[in-house]
Amino acid sequence: MPVTSGWHPSMGPRKTAAKPRRKRPAGLRTWLGTAVGVGLMVAASFWVTRSAVFEARDLVVRGNHRLSARQVLRLAGLRPGTNVLWFSSGRAEGRLLSSPWVRAARIERSLPTKILIRVTERTPTAVISGKTRMLVAADGTILGEAPASTRLPDIPAGDVALPVGTRPPAARAALAALGSLPASLRGRVLDAKESAGQLVLDLRGGVRAIYGDASEAMAKGQALAAVLDWAERKGIELSTVDVRAPVTPAARPVGAPASVTPAGPITLVGSRPGPAASPSRAHPTPSPSR
Repeated sequence: MPVTSGWHPSMGPRKTAAKPRRKRPAGLRTWLGTAVGVGLMVAASFWVTRSAVFEARDLVVRGNHRLSARQVLRLAGLRPGTNVLWFSSGRAEGRLLSSPWVRAARIERSLPTKILIRVTERTPTAVISGKTRMLVAADGTILGEAPASTRLPDIPAGDVALPVGTRPPAARAALAALGSLPASLRGRVLDAKESAGQLVLDLRGGVRAIYGDASEAMAKGQALAAVLDWAERKGIELSTVDVRAPVTPAARPVGAPASVTPAGPITLVGSRPGPAASPSRAHPTPSPSR
């Protein structure tokens, strides 16, 4: 049986039944609200960490002696206003290590406004003389041009260029010998150089120390110091101290023949026999049997 409708054009526009609204699931609304809230919090946090709250106001430099605090900060790329939270300490430390004067660097931050820079500097050990007289550290690093007033041992290097920051191999043996000496004795060294294929140290007062090479540098330095101390106490003026065999160093007084053969704790060639020629106290290490 056909279905008839009660609508007629005279009744006006035909009304259609309203479709029911779909309700959004409660879980989706919660998720959207949480996401918006988290986003706002992240944005606010980012704004705060980039704001003046974390600007550096207390920049502290420690361990510097040669470099000024201002130079250290400039090298590190730090200044008042640097964001303490966001700056890269590793990158700043790398910049500091690019200076030949800085051997080690460590940067610490203390929120919200403090940055502490600790540096360990290299110190000049000698002057290496090439085309220009340059300061050189114990590890062989060329530090910079030496002032004319510098009183440090000289290491001749010939007519060569010595760029800052490099480590010339020619200086290694001399620096090893110098570095092994007590500070009081190192101040007496005029130069450290190779002579007739031997590493020698020329001291103030005319004494020449023959090292041979830089092996056993510590033992050779101790032997040299002991011989010089003994000779001073005995009133003997020396021209040469041979520490090539540090257990059996040899010494030659001024005016003695040139041949020196180590044979015993200390052998004074040309000296009178007796107590002065066998100073066992000068070098306590016993001579090995031969």
